[in-house]
Amino acid sequence: FGVRGDVVTLKAETAVFMPLTPYLGWVPKVGPTLVAAPHFMEMADAGTETAAFAVRGLKPGLAALQNDQLSSDDRLSQLVTAIDAAKPDLNQAGVSLARVAAARAAITNADDQPAQIQSLLQLADKWLPLAQDMLAFSLVAPEMMGINGQQRYLIMAQNEDELRPTGGFLTGAGVLTVENGRIIDLNFRDSYGIDNFKKPYDDPPAPLYDFMTLELFAYRDANFWPDFPTSANKAMELYSYGRDVPPLDGAIAIDQQFLKLLLQGTGPIRIPAAETTINANNVIATLQSSWELGDEEDAATWIGQRKSFFGDFASAILQKVQGDFTSINPVAMAQSGYEALQTRRLQIYMANPNVAAVLDELNWDGRLENPSGQDFLMVVDTNMGFNKANLLMDRSWKYSVDLTSVEPTATLDITYQHTGAASDTPCFQGEVAELYKETPAYLDIANQCYWNYLRVYTPQQSTLLQAGRHPVPNDEMLNGNGWDGEMSQIEDLPNWTAFANFFRVPRSETTHVNLAYTLPASVVQQTGDANQYQLQLQKQAGTESDPVVVTISLPENAELIAFSPQSAKMEGNQVSFTLNLTTDTNISITYR
Repeated sequence: FGVRGDVVTLKAETAVFMPLTPYLGWVPKVGPTLVAAPHFMEMADAGTETAAFAVRGLKPGLAALQNDQLSSDDRLSQLVTAIDAAKPDLNQAGVSLARVAAARAAITNADDQPAQIQSLLQLADKWLPLAQDMLAFSLVAPEMMGINGQQRYLIMAQNEDELRPTGGFLTGAGVLTVENGRIIDLNFRDSYGIDNFKKPYDDPPAPLYDFMTLELFAYRDANFWPDFPTSANKAMELYSYGRDVPPLDGAIAIDQQFLKLLLQGTGPIRIPAAETTINANNVIATLQSSWELGDEEDAATWIGQRKSFFGDFASAILQKVQGDFTSINPVAMAQSGYEALQTRRLQIYMANPNVAAVLDELNWDGRLENPSGQDFLMVVDTNMGFNKANLLMDRSWKYSVDLTSVEPTATLDITYQHTGAASDTPCFQGEVAELYKETPAYLDIANQCYWNYLRVYTPQQSTLLQAGRHPVPNDEMLNGNGWDGEMSQIEDLPNWTAFANFFRVPRSETTHVNLAYTLPASVVQQTGDANQYQLQLQKQAGTESDPVVVTISLPENAELIAFSPQSAKMEGNQVSFTLNLTTDTNISITYR
């Protein structure tokens, strides 16, 4: 609070000069700093105000964390209670932090500042988004941790090596029970043990039957839609139905890479039942080895052992949090969790509408949202080969938009490269039990042909013009019927038009998927005397970092006024962006 007082005094004493400093850019050496001085002062004022509110509100919780007389469980509970009581202060801290962000955005000459100031601005750029999001999240975290009553959440464990729309095949399910800031229980089971097929089950979505011959809509296939709330609701419904338990309060989806990030925050975790210690460096290999069939095992034994391993892993994590919470580095944990949320390694859906609204605003819920008046593109794969081929698949795409006429058009070229070893064995979807019996090593399970049901999500009212064909012969298909390879236009989610096709990529080969379609005229918006085109590229959960090239052709003689990101290249009337899609990305162009 002493620093806060010093900043308030400095602001008052320099207030008379601040209106003049933006005109002093000519002063040698310090000119750029003087130009930005009002914004630096605003950042200092608002930043110390943020800290003052946050520290005052969280002081009881911080004291609980440092109380050696309390158990780890009690410390966590008291921290959650303190956060709940601190909501007024945390609200004010959020308002102050928004002032910091606005002042930072107003500094347009950062590259001209001295090295030390540039370093501080880079730190601000790194931590500001995380701090803003964490403050917003803190307002609903107590509710999620059961401050107002017990909450039960479905943990959807996904394997991204068998890519599905929300991140990967649902290998397992856990139920996390929390109440009054305490973790009451965390149990886990294999996804094959969820459903009760003595009961009647609905038919699955048509593609699951048409291409995989699945006759019942089971839990393990619940994440059919890339909109996570839609898939989460179905998974929660099927879990409750199969296990005969009351409705759940939310769902949390994780994948293997999330576990790696989690262990970066928690540090190594000992699993006594497996006689091993898992850390961020070996967790993926350990998970993969748990999938492998031993020489004397059958499929039933294998499934049981997977269940045992995942349960032991969940128990070890719970023990770490309950018994050794203070050993966890909170900064490292926050960084890891934030990265997981930004990259969709972690997705959270809550049934409580107030909590859901905050998660939606933070973009942590995996929801497909396409504000009207802009372009949208999401490439969604569904591995239908009963294998782990995505471990060996590289995907990249080129997206071109033509704005030279009244009716915008788009072309998309997606490249799939299978990096596995070549094989003389013909592609065949096969039956999963036989496949695992024949190929006990995880890499062998991965080095299979890639069978993919592709959906490309675009703005509503887009219309398919043409697309390449990808036929599959009868003898390669599990159903024996073959596939004509024609792309179709579908609407399986409200507010989007999707284009769908099914194809396979043989081992060590490359396949190109091409399509062209019209876009609604509303993707170009008039703002005064200028036009604005915006594109939202949405990352599919479970993917690493698709290389993407976006090229926009502007009308002849158009004047480019502004663009974002700043890495754009201009050649003639074409603006191009080259990026790696590690997270959702927005592209904006203003021209006249």
